[in-house]
Amino acid sequence: MYLREEKWLLAEKMLIKSINTAPSKITYYNLGIAYYKLGQFKKAASYFLKSSDDSDYSFYGYVVCLIKDERKSEAKKQMKAFRRDAPNFVGEIEVAELYVELHCYKEAVTWYENGWNDYFKDPHWISGFMYALFQMNDMPRAQKLLQSLIMEKKQNIKDAKEDKDESWSEDDRKEYIKDELKHLKEFENMMKNVASLSHPELEFTPSFQTTCYLFGCPRHHHPEY
Repeated sequence: MYLREEKWLLAEKMLIKSINTAPSKITYYNLGIAYYKLGQFKKAASYFLKSSDDSDYSFYGYVVCLIKDERKSEAKKQMKAFRRDAPNFVGEIEVAELYVELHCYKEAVTWYENGWNDYFKDPHWISGFMYALFQMNDMPRAQKLLQSLIMEKKQNIKDAKEDKDESWSEDDRKEYIKDELKHLKEFENMMKNVASLSHPELEFTPSFQTTCYLFGCPRHHHPEY
């Protein structure tokens, strides 16, 4: 409840009490969020690490906190631990964005390329990819990719206008076209201003985790009180 209400100090107090009673990865993770929101990145890193599994979002949060805590050399070392074949792998684009934050543009480009076919082409991460390519002095590649995205968006808009499929409503169609037009404009502006793109801001907005707390729950095999 305190996390939901963004009362981080009160949440910290209750989470520590919970950990002292019965520690769990979920509680460690949530305490990491509280410390992150309080700007206590060293403590946040510690608890994200305690809650993490191989290459997952908690481990991603751990590396983010290392960067925020100005422990970038340590962060670079930890980056090597990310594995694409891990069961709960956080994702290629997320790893690429960490490399951009660390000014490791060659590695960032590699990870962006790994995730290119599997992610929705959102302008936010695309701008980070273009920024990394520019830092690598690979303007031709940046322009080629942007041109392909512009052509793709134009085709999507054309197809949506001509599509007679009744499985989606007219409002849905209009909303889709509106979003595609917005992205088309962003990619066109990006194409014109690749050289002036600014260093992208790293977005990290963790959501707290919940679990079943019911005594005697048969589904989760909890003991009675």
